[in-house]
Amino acid sequence: MFLVFHVLFVSSWFLHDSNLLGSLLVWFFLQFGVHAGYHRYFAHGSFRTYPWMEFLLACMGCLAFQNGPFWWASKHRAHHQVADTEKDLHSPIHGFWHAHIGWLWQANVVHIDWQLIPDLCRPIPIWVERNQVNIHLFYVSCLVFIFGWSSLLTLWIVPTVLCWHTTFATNSICHKLGSQPFETRPYGYCTAGNNVVVGIINLGEGWHNNHHAFPTCSHHGFHRWYQLDIIYLALLMFEKLNILWGLKKRTNACNRQI
Repeated sequence: MFLVFHVLFVSSWFLHDSNLLGSLLVWFFLQFGVHAGYHRYFAHGSFRTYPWMEFLLACMGCLAFQNGPFWWASKHRAHHQVADTEKDLHSPIHGFWHAHIGWLWQANVVHIDWQLIPDLCRPIPIWVERNQVNIHLFYVSCLVFIFGWSSLLTLWIVPTVLCWHTTFATNSICHKLGSQPFETRPYGYCTAGNNVVVGIINLGEGWHNNHHAFPTCSHHGFHRWYQLDIIYLALLMFEKLNILWGLKKRTNACNRQI
């Protein structure tokens, strides 16, 4: 599937009727599902929300083809504990390609460390983890029914591939290139840096040194005034609408724990 999606993604460059705006819009929702949902909510508990919003976040993250919330959160929490050591699944010490996406082909990559995610063993994450195929089938069926078969390329495959590489750029680029204003754990090993380019294309996730220094913070950017964090601005909007609450910030409930 990975190879097929990339071949189709490249073929979309030669289509005159490609829907760039539609692709970017879906990409944004996938990014939000992964970064606000899988990352800041499920992996780090950076805010609280209603069950229906938790369900939407989990489903949007699932649609990005980055596995279920259990798998994603367990891998990410493990990464924070052993970042850039030999035990880190996607450390750049094994090369840029390995850190970016090559790590997904390791033999033990499918393993979920349940000891790291006991707090996630509740109905909604369990349902999404078990019904990933059905969630994808529902989305694809809706696209075909509403927009026709041609929409699968521009509203499914293209934004999915884009989301893969923008997401994984945090693992590869931000652990090779970026400023390090904060010392991060494990001390002497972690190379997480703030990268302005990734910060822009990843909607705020590229302020990665900030994140490793203060993992539970709902904001990765804005530790300096110029660190734009689109995901956090969206979370603030939802907070104003009373859809979510309890955003952990560096100035209050945020700390250096996972």
